[in-house]
Amino acid sequence: MFINIDFTIEKPAPYSNKSTLFKTLVYPDAREGYKLKIDFYHDGPKAAETLLKDGLKHQSSESYYLSGEQFRSALYYRDTLIRELYFFKNGDTIKNFPSVNEKEIFHIKLYNTTKNKVIEFDLYDGKIISGSYHEKNNDNEN
Repeated sequence: MFINIDFTIEKPAPYSNKSTLFKTLVYPDAREGYKLKIDFYHDGPKAAETLLKDGLKHQSSESYYLSGEQFRSALYYRDTLIRELYFFKNGDTIKNFPSVNEKEIFHIKLYNTTKNKVIEFDLYDGKIISGSYHEKNNDNEN
Protein backbone atom coordinates (compact mmCIF):
# COMPACT_ATOMS: atom_id res chain seq x y z
CA MET A 1 0.00 0.00 0.00
CA PHE A 2 1.40 3.41 -1.01
CA ILE A 3 0.31 6.75 0.34
CA ASN A 4 1.16 9.82 -1.63
CA ILE A 5 1.13 13.02 0.43
CA ASP A 6 1.89 16.39 -1.07
CA PHE A 7 3.71 18.64 1.39
CA THR A 8 3.95 21.60 -0.98
CA ILE A 9 2.87 24.83 0.65
CA GLU A 10 1.76 27.53 -1.74
CA LYS A 11 2.06 31.06 -0.50
CA PRO A 12 -0.38 33.54 -1.98
CA ALA A 13 1.25 36.07 -4.27
CA PRO A 14 1.92 39.27 -2.32
CA TYR A 15 0.36 41.25 -5.16
CA SER A 16 -2.52 39.00 -6.12
CA ASN A 17 -4.73 41.92 -7.22
CA LYS A 18 -2.69 44.26 -9.43
CA SER A 19 -5.54 46.74 -9.73
CA THR A 20 -5.10 47.72 -6.06
CA LEU A 21 -1.37 48.52 -6.28
CA PHE A 22 -1.98 52.18 -7.17
CA LYS A 23 -4.82 54.63 -6.93
CA THR A 24 -5.60 55.78 -10.48
CA LEU A 25 -7.39 58.92 -11.61
CA VAL A 26 -8.07 59.85 -15.25
CA TYR A 27 -8.64 63.47 -16.28
CA PRO A 28 -9.83 64.86 -19.61
CA ASP A 29 -7.18 66.71 -21.58
CA ALA A 30 -7.73 69.87 -23.63
CA ARG A 31 -6.89 67.97 -26.81
CA GLU A 32 -9.68 65.89 -28.34
CA GLY A 33 -9.34 62.15 -27.69
CA TYR A 34 -6.65 62.64 -25.05
CA LYS A 35 -6.79 61.96 -21.31
CA LEU A 36 -4.23 62.25 -18.54
CA LYS A 37 -3.88 59.18 -16.31
CA ILE A 38 -2.27 59.78 -12.92
CA ASP A 39 -1.36 56.91 -10.62
CA PHE A 40 -0.77 57.62 -6.94
CA TYR A 41 0.95 55.60 -4.26
CA HIS A 42 -1.47 54.71 -1.48
CA ASP A 43 0.71 56.84 0.81
CA GLY A 44 -0.28 59.88 -1.27
CA PRO A 45 2.52 60.96 -3.67
CA LYS A 46 2.26 60.67 -7.44
CA ALA A 47 3.63 57.37 -8.82
CA ALA A 48 3.17 58.05 -12.54
CA GLU A 49 1.66 60.33 -15.12
CA THR A 50 0.71 58.98 -18.55
CA LEU A 51 -0.90 60.62 -21.56
CA LEU A 52 -3.60 58.48 -23.18
CA LYS A 53 -5.09 58.83 -26.65
CA ASP A 54 -8.28 56.88 -27.28
CA GLY A 55 -7.47 54.80 -24.19
CA LEU A 56 -3.94 53.86 -25.35
CA LYS A 57 -0.63 55.06 -23.92
CA HIS A 58 0.52 57.72 -26.34
CA GLN A 59 3.49 60.09 -26.13
CA SER A 60 4.95 60.65 -22.67
CA SER A 61 4.81 58.54 -19.54
CA GLU A 62 6.76 59.46 -16.40
CA SER A 63 7.02 57.58 -13.15
CA TYR A 64 8.48 58.60 -9.80
CA TYR A 65 10.06 57.27 -6.66
CA LEU A 66 7.89 57.46 -3.54
CA SER A 67 10.13 60.36 -2.44
CA GLY A 68 9.28 62.32 -5.63
CA GLU A 69 12.40 61.95 -7.81
CA GLN A 70 11.89 60.84 -11.42
CA PHE A 71 12.34 57.09 -11.87
CA ARG A 72 11.33 56.43 -15.49
CA SER A 73 10.69 58.38 -18.65
CA ALA A 74 9.03 56.55 -21.54
CA LEU A 75 7.72 57.40 -24.99
CA TYR A 76 4.78 55.49 -26.47
CA TYR A 77 3.03 55.47 -29.81
CA ARG A 78 -0.48 54.02 -29.55
CA ASP A 79 0.43 51.66 -26.68
CA THR A 80 3.72 50.60 -28.28
CA LEU A 81 6.79 51.44 -26.23
CA ILE A 82 9.26 53.41 -28.36
CA ARG A 83 11.97 54.11 -25.78
CA GLU A 84 12.46 54.38 -22.06
CA LEU A 85 15.07 55.56 -19.59
CA TYR A 86 15.38 54.71 -15.91
CA PHE A 87 17.05 56.92 -13.31
CA PHE A 88 18.63 56.55 -9.90
CA LYS A 89 17.30 58.92 -7.24
CA ASN A 90 20.24 61.30 -7.84
CA GLY A 91 19.24 61.66 -11.52
CA ASP A 92 21.95 59.45 -13.03
CA THR A 93 20.74 57.15 -15.80
CA ILE A 94 20.51 53.47 -14.90
CA LYS A 95 22.46 51.69 -17.61
CA ASN A 96 21.46 48.20 -18.76
CA PHE A 97 18.11 48.16 -16.98
CA PRO A 98 16.60 44.69 -17.46
CA SER A 99 13.94 44.25 -20.11
CA VAL A 100 10.58 43.64 -18.44
CA ASN A 101 7.00 43.01 -19.46
CA GLU A 102 4.79 45.86 -18.20
CA LYS A 103 1.90 43.50 -17.47
CA GLU A 104 3.87 41.40 -14.97
CA ILE A 105 5.46 42.09 -11.59
CA PHE A 106 9.23 41.79 -11.41
CA HIS A 107 11.67 41.96 -8.52
CA ILE A 108 14.59 44.14 -9.65
CA LYS A 109 18.02 44.20 -8.01
CA LEU A 110 20.43 46.92 -9.13
CA TYR A 111 24.00 47.66 -8.20
CA ASN A 112 24.94 51.34 -8.12
CA THR A 113 28.71 50.93 -8.28
CA THR A 114 29.45 54.65 -8.00
CA LYS A 115 27.63 54.80 -4.65
CA ASN A 116 28.49 51.22 -3.62
CA LYS A 117 24.77 50.50 -3.08
CA VAL A 118 22.43 47.61 -3.76
CA ILE A 119 18.91 48.74 -4.67
CA GLU A 120 15.95 46.34 -4.73
CA PHE A 121 12.30 46.90 -5.55
CA ASP A 122 9.26 45.35 -7.18
CA LEU A 123 8.20 46.84 -10.51
CA TYR A 124 4.84 46.82 -12.25
CA ASP A 125 3.82 48.81 -15.33
CA GLY A 126 6.94 50.98 -15.12
CA LYS A 127 6.24 51.93 -11.50
CA ILE A 128 7.87 50.95 -8.22
CA ILE A 129 5.40 49.18 -5.95
CA SER A 130 4.95 51.03 -2.67
CA GLY A 131 6.86 49.54 0.26
CA SER A 132 9.13 47.39 -1.91
CA TYR A 133 12.04 49.83 -2.39
CA HIS A 134 15.13 49.05 -0.31
CA GLU A 135 18.61 50.51 -0.59
CA LYS A 136 21.61 49.20 1.32
CA ASN A 137 25.39 49.37 1.22
CA ASN A 138 27.07 46.73 -0.91
CA ASP A 139 29.28 44.78 1.48
CA ASN A 140 30.52 42.43 -1.25
CA GLU A 141 33.43 44.54 -2.51
CA ASN A 142 36.16 42.68 -4.38
